[in-house]
Amino acid sequence: MPYKQIIIATGEGAKASLSAFDYMIRSGV
Repeated sequence: MPYKQIIIATGEGAKASLSAFDYMIRSGV
């Protein structure tokens, strides 16, 4: 298993969900 690839993908997913969460808070949803 390409562990580095999994870690990178997990990190990207975490950043994406954090950005979406932050956007929702700023939008007041």
